Amino acid sequence: MGGLCLLVSLLGRSLKSSVAEYATLLGAMSVPEAKKILNLPETQKPSLASVHERASLLLRRNQERTSAFAPSAYLIGKIESARVVLSAEVE
Repeated sequence: MGGLCLLVSLLGRSLKSSVAEYATLLGAMSVPEAKKILNLPETQKPSLASVHERASLLLRRNQERTSAFAPSAYLIGKIESARVVLSAEVE
């Protein structure tokens, strides 16, 4: 019985994560907009590694600049959305 509860719990988390990612993709962010947010050249076809590297760099910079204040939730959301959109485009 405990195994069944664990399985249901894991499936629930997986479904929640998938729905959240799908909702981000439905956020109407286009690939060119995502490239602009991550400062990637429009003509370059990004790799998964370059997308994650740029997003991580921008998130670190945002945290460094706002160390005295809370990091901007809006900027963090935009960077994360751009990462999801471009990752889906690459895959």
